[in-house]
Amino acid sequence: MKDLFITKNKSIKQALRQISKTGKKCLIVVDRKNKLLGTLSDGDIRKTIVKGKNLDNSIDDVFFKNPIFLTSGKFFEKEAKELLVNKRLDIIPVIDHSKKIVDVIYFEKYFGN
Repeated sequence: MKDLFITKNKSIKQALRQISKTGKKCLIVVDRKNKLLGTLSDGDIRKTIVKGKNLDNSIDDVFFKNPIFLTSGKFFEKEAKELLVNKRLDIIPVIDHSKKIVDVIYFEKYFGN
């Protein structure tokens, strides 16, 4: 799970490497205490590159700062499945009451590749 975490001060190039390494299409942007700040998809990065941003630029201006998430103990599996399908998500962060990431729900868990 922590291999999906990235901090907002990392470069676009570092994020691309991490996405390639994990094989996922999305990373979770966290602070130093693993609290949710947002998400960063490969699509977000592609759009940024097309706009002419340098790969050495920080992801701070690139990542999505209002991500969809679920709160631990306050959702049902059916709700997670519906979010994954209806919002076309690859992952959903699960947070505790202090916004710390405690789990990640993967599309593949319910629907395969």
